[in-house]
Amino acid sequence: MKIKLAGPLDQTLYKCRLHPKFDQKAFDSAGTLEFKDASTTFPVGSQNAPILFRWRSIGPCMQPNMVPFKLDLWPQPEDKRSVVTVTFTHVKQGHAFNDVVVTIPCASSEPPSVSSAKDSEYHYDHKQKALVWRIAEISDEISTGTLEFNVPVTNRVL
Repeated sequence: MKIKLAGPLDQTLYKCRLHPKFDQKAFDSAGTLEFKDASTTFPVGSQNAPILFRWRSIGPCMQPNMVPFKLDLWPQPEDKRSVVTVTFTHVKQGHAFNDVVVTIPCASSEPPSVSSAKDSEYHYDHKQKALVWRIAEISDEISTGTLEFNVPVTNRVL
């Protein structure tokens, strides 16, 4: 199933990010929202509906050339749990970043359950109540990566 947008966002005025489970190439080339896995369907009428994309206006104070890589977190409620997809995207061409450590607070009563951490390592720091994601390299050659985990839904804030 695909959703065809009426027109593209003006990339000079807006920045758009798709959920990592959606096909970025299809969105960029044809203006369609579709899952990477063609067998996945949109959960119409579901309480677990995913956020399809996020957008924001680009203000004059934004200096994208200063940012070495982007880190996006996509929380999504699913069966009384929060499924969180974390992605990094390399944006500073010609620069490499080694041994990058991302610490994600997890205020739940139990450690997160990691379902995917391709080409990276992770561990749960019980003392800090945080998931620690270690990425060996972010560079032109290794430009994206994803970590997916879930925890019980909580309203607590660290």
